[in-house]
Amino acid sequence: MLGIYGGLAGLAVAGGPLIGGAVTQGLDWHWIFWFNVPIGLIAAVLSPRFVPESFGPRVKLDLGGIALITAAVIGLVWGLTRGNDVGWASFETLASLAAGGLLLAGFVAWEARAAAPMLPLRLWRNRTFAASNATAFLAMGSISAGAYFAPQYLQLALGYGPFETGVRLLPFFLTPTLIAPFVAGVGISMTLPTIPTAILGAAGFALAGALVAPLIASRRDKEELWIASNATS
Repeated sequence: MLGIYGGLAGLAVAGGPLIGGAVTQGLDWHWIFWFNVPIGLIAAVLSPRFVPESFGPRVKLDLGGIALITAAVIGLVWGLTRGNDVGWASFETLASLAAGGLLLAGFVAWEARAAAPMLPLRLWRNRTFAASNATAFLAMGSISAGAYFAPQYLQLALGYGPFETGVRLLPFFLTPTLIAPFVAGVGISMTLPTIPTAILGAAGFALAGALVAPLIASRRDKEELWIASNATS
């Protein structure tokens, strides 16, 4: 199930830059939002017919935990987002980050005493659970950074169009689509312990980055030429 989910999620992420680039370059960037409308309508019509109804256990909502973690995330994201605009030493930035940190600590304290916590802290005593979440956190941090900066570099520095950029990002995004179902299908995730599997995946990701870095460096001549031509114009 997780393998299929990972493959579909990777396919969605891989198709985003490609389809979005084609739409942006061929039509206009506003049109990327209209693609969600027919997909949502089709899903709304087909879901009642093909998705069976199911119900989880009836438990009390952890409203206090939900409020604390939501406020904490807002404070941290607000401070990190506004830091460049108002200054990292400004009162707004420091107050937002401090409030987010305090609220996050309050969330942990609340979860330790809540009758039905949204995130039972006992899970973190499980080494596999803690290591898997740490690996996922670091992996998503690096992937998100790459997904944010790579398109800008390809378009603004190297001068590629949106669709050309999407094509060049396919290896970056399409790999999880192929790897996740394969790993689940051949039983690697069941044969090997979780932590060695996570280490193997992270090492592969690091190797991929090391292989791509020289390719980016080799385009410096084109980058300098593109910058010079735009400066002249």
